[in-house]
Amino acid sequence: MILTNSINYIKRLLLFLPLLVATNATSQPSNRVPHNGHDLWVSGSNVAWVNFARDIGPGTTRFDLFESMFRDLRNSGGNSMRLWLHTTGSSTPQWSGNMVIGPGVGAIEDLRSILNLAQSYNISLMLCLWSFDMLRISNGTGVTDRSNAILTQPSNRKSYMDNSLKPMVEALKGHPAILAWEIFNEAEGMSNEFGWDFNRKVPMINIQQFVNQAAGVIKRADPNALVTTGAWSFKALSDVHVSGSNTQTDMNYYRNDRLIGFGGDPMGVLDFYTVHYYDWAGTSLSPFHNDVSVWKLDKPVVVAEFYAKSDIFGVKKEALYQTLLNRGYAGALSWQWVDWAQNRENNAGSWLNTLVNTRALWNNHGQDVVLSYVGLNSDLRASATSVEPGSTVWLQWDVQGAVSVTFNGEKVYFLDSLAVTPQATTTYELSATGRNGTTQTKTVQIKVLPPDQLNRSENKRGFSSTGDPSAALDGNSSSSWSSGGDKSEYLYVDLDGSYDISKVILRWGATKPTSYTISHSFDAVVWTDAHNRNTPSTADDELLFNEPLYARFIRLSTSSAISLSELETYGLRSAVQRFRLDITSPNDGDNIEGEATITLAANLVRRAGPVSVVRFYVNGELVGSKGTSPYSVGWFPKSPGLYEISAQVTDGSYLINARPVKISVFESVQKKRYEAESAKLSGSLTVVDNAAASGGKYVLMENDGSITWDNISVLTGGAFNLRFGYYLPFDYKAQDLRVNDGSAAFLPFNPPTQVWSFRDTTVTLVSGINKVSLSKNWGYMWFDYLEVRGNNQYATSLEDVAERPSSYRLYQNYPNPFNPSTIIKFEIPATDNVRLDVYDISGRLVKSLINQRMNRGIHETSFQATGLSTGVYLYRLKTSAGTITSKMLLIK
Repeated sequence: MILTNSINYIKRLLLFLPLLVATNATSQPSNRVPHNGHDLWVSGSNVAWVNFARDIGPGTTRFDLFESMFRDLRNSGGNSMRLWLHTTGSSTPQWSGNMVIGPGVGAIEDLRSILNLAQSYNISLMLCLWSFDMLRISNGTGVTDRSNAILTQPSNRKSYMDNSLKPMVEALKGHPAILAWEIFNEAEGMSNEFGWDFNRKVPMINIQQFVNQAAGVIKRADPNALVTTGAWSFKALSDVHVSGSNTQTDMNYYRNDRLIGFGGDPMGVLDFYTVHYYDWAGTSLSPFHNDVSVWKLDKPVVVAEFYAKSDIFGVKKEALYQTLLNRGYAGALSWQWVDWAQNRENNAGSWLNTLVNTRALWNNHGQDVVLSYVGLNSDLRASATSVEPGSTVWLQWDVQGAVSVTFNGEKVYFLDSLAVTPQATTTYELSATGRNGTTQTKTVQIKVLPPDQLNRSENKRGFSSTGDPSAALDGNSSSSWSSGGDKSEYLYVDLDGSYDISKVILRWGATKPTSYTISHSFDAVVWTDAHNRNTPSTADDELLFNEPLYARFIRLSTSSAISLSELETYGLRSAVQRFRLDITSPNDGDNIEGEATITLAANLVRRAGPVSVVRFYVNGELVGSKGTSPYSVGWFPKSPGLYEISAQVTDGSYLINARPVKISVFESVQKKRYEAESAKLSGSLTVVDNAAASGGKYVLMENDGSITWDNISVLTGGAFNLRFGYYLPFDYKAQDLRVNDGSAAFLPFNPPTQVWSFRDTTVTLVSGINKVSLSKNWGYMWFDYLEVRGNNQYATSLEDVAERPSSYRLYQNYPNPFNPSTIIKFEIPATDNVRLDVYDISGRLVKSLINQRMNRGIHETSFQATGLSTGVYLYRLKTSAGTITSKMLLIK
């Protein structure tokens, strides 16, 4: 089949022989890519995605992760990344049947936001539209049929060009962070000539037509745009045959004449080539072992995919980029950031080695790799500009567009920090040199002052009732904090330690107060007034305290309109430092279901003093205490409502409070848990034993497969909450959710990582039996259970329609051990009089849970053990068939 297609290809090629002869000669190409007014050596890595095929368009886009990788790359001197967009076509563009009708809801907006982030970090992006994954068989015929249509059918292809590609390019035209538009990632993988077994295939001619026509559309929409496509290997990018070449199929499919000849658009040519390399290709096809001139190409060549995780046939991993530069290539983009972030396929080292390479290039070839969208710009900052002798100050600098940076005459990296401990007042100098030789110098002076002359408020953390408090704490009298005059307003500062405050200076702005109060505190909860003024201020106020204020927080309160330029605080650091107490759980504003014990936790920073007990309060009532770390207690809410959680600790003769948090507790709903390991599993999913998982097992999802619960039973249809128990080994993931074989919904699973978590989503279930399925989209995570939450799932007086029991059975309670609530489940094969009771270990009746006539089915009820002591309890099911007893363990 491959041979037949190759012969047909060559026959068609002969039609364009005159054009081939005219363009076959090559000239020495540039080894740089023009961008932002410079000839750039492309130095960076592949994103290539944060969420495979879903980084733009419907669903949540993780801009925080994009920003993280852009920051990391820029901090190490890199300038470019490669981002995949449609990829498979499963999320974008927008389809109607096999026709494209738009870019996809939110696609352009998401891409613009990503580009804006890249620009802010001086990173350019190569935007790759499609991958060979568009014909991956495992995507299903719904995806691959429409992908195949735009590859092979002119009208379908035109629908993509007109309704998706053109609007995207026009909307983003001129964005400075676009390095180039890339048509395909390794399209050869879905070709008859080179294709892989897991893909459907089309002839290379169709791929060439698509590349030609897409390139033409891009260049007409944005005449300044650069266009490329990502070749799987030099086998598809060069007419030069080396060891391992197939003379019938291996050639440069992306030469101008061949693209124009098969696609018909004279503007549809590439501006530079990108090629990929992996070690299957050995050294004969390696850019690390062959100069770019070997391939006799007429355009710059960027090596846009390769592993940097180890040496490559003798080329050291820390010298990979330098080797490509020396051999005449126009850039290097390693594979890939996400492998490091997710630690997939043991490839974490590739990103870390990438940063070593990009930093080395910046140090040695700054003229070639520096990218700046703002020109030469530098910033030097100090954590404090006035300190007492022996204090440490952090200096930070950020330089853009420089090929050389020095700090106090020593060469440094362009974005870095340094700790200094000046013994006397010292001036530090940062000097940056740009491409054209211009120099920019920034200085900062650190004053070393006697301790009593230091403003302890400067650059400390502030809190205010309105506005930005930092304007009154920055040591800059030209900025100010303003309050309204229609309510009580405040501003206070955390001095980050206990001080003996001898003086407070209030430097007023344009609006001076008619009255105010100065207060002090150790915990920002209980305040003591130190000074009240009830007459208007006409100038700055300097308040002297004969008896120093022993405090950590200083607060200004006022009910009049004011503007405050600076709140200055002077005093010596106290000999005894007081404790700091903060509530860490729950969080302020949490909404919590009142079905189990809520953990109240606090963090205690012990600065001095004896060991003390942390006491926890709910609405002012003591609910527990703890004298050792971790400081936490359990509390079970007796009823729904609003609760204020507070905590206290005694530090010598001082009472230290944590700032209280407020939570809402709402009523518990019916819930039924379905274990993942008991569901129907497909693909390569595996069941793994784990004592921490519900039921002692979980399902590992990696490369493929689905988990299907086809026995979800509810009595009455409606909206239900699905809770998925899961574990993320590394980072954010997303899978596809289907309910009753409906359309797939994108379901993200967010950190924290390496801890069991749950994620809720609301769906509509029908009365009777329902099916819920989770299918691999991203994969690479663990699933523990599905819990259906919502009333009208079951009732103790109605028959469970999901199952038809044939015997009497009493299940083990869940969870077990428990505190303080648990679920008891039983089944009866026929309508019967049922009694379910709980006894303590001595046989004393603790509680009667059920005593009534019940229909055939599986039933559940909850047992609340509030007020009971730790220990073993018995639960007993009594029916006409006899009595069944089991044990459960309450732990408090």
